[in-house]
Amino acid sequence: SSTPVTHFAIAGSTGEQQDVALLLSRLAILPELSGVQLISSLRGDEGDIVFTINAAVRHEAVTP
Repeated sequence: SSTPVTHFAIAGSTGEQQDVALLLSRLAILPELSGVQLISSLRGDEGDIVFTINAAVRHEAVTP
């Protein structure tokens, strides 16, 4: 049988683009996650960076 996969999205905003890059790099090294991708990153009306990141949980890597 196949291992179930849980996909999720993180949406947020920050003041600097490098904050988004830092979050992406930190998520990418977590063994419990796969397919970490930046879906969008745009400058919002207030001058902030509005972003969406998608990823999946590797259920086989999660220990009870």
